[in-house]
Amino acid sequence: MEILSTDSRYQVIEDESGVYKGDVLNKERDGIGMMYYIGGDIYGGQWQKNNSHGIGMRITNSGRYYGNFTAGFKNGYGIYYY
Repeated sequence: MEILSTDSRYQVIEDESGVYKGDVLNKERDGIGMMYYIGGDIYGGQWQKNNSHGIGMRITNSGRYYGNFTAGFKNGYGIYYY
């Protein structure tokens, strides 16, 4: 993991999964941020301990999902657009 920005609230992190731009706590994605995955997917929303966690939107080439995430997975209420 390479931290490309050193602002205490907002940082840019590049690792093997892609590029993250957003809040970081203890060198982990935590708070509000955007992740641009190497495969082309995008996630924007809440993060906790390096996982999408809370309310967010995941955009893939098959559609987009807006709703709740828990520990990196869709969970609870949400809407999937095809």
